[in-house]
Amino acid sequence: MVTRRIRTSLLWMIVLVVVLLSLTLAVAGYQIYRANMIERYQNYAGDAIGCIARQIDGDDMERCI
Repeated sequence: MVTRRIRTSLLWMIVLVVVLLSLTLAVAGYQIYRANMIERYQNYAGDAIGCIARQIDGDDMERCI
């Protein structure tokens, strides 16, 4: 009877540790993914703005205004 209790409690402790580790890794992975995606889109937007800015002719804009 005591052996069964020890086995059961150890099993529950192992399951709890596995669940906590899984949750921790999932949260950490999401945070890393989110930060990388935000950085990637900021770089993309910056490149797009730079490309558009190079295409604008200052003299033409002044004439249009």
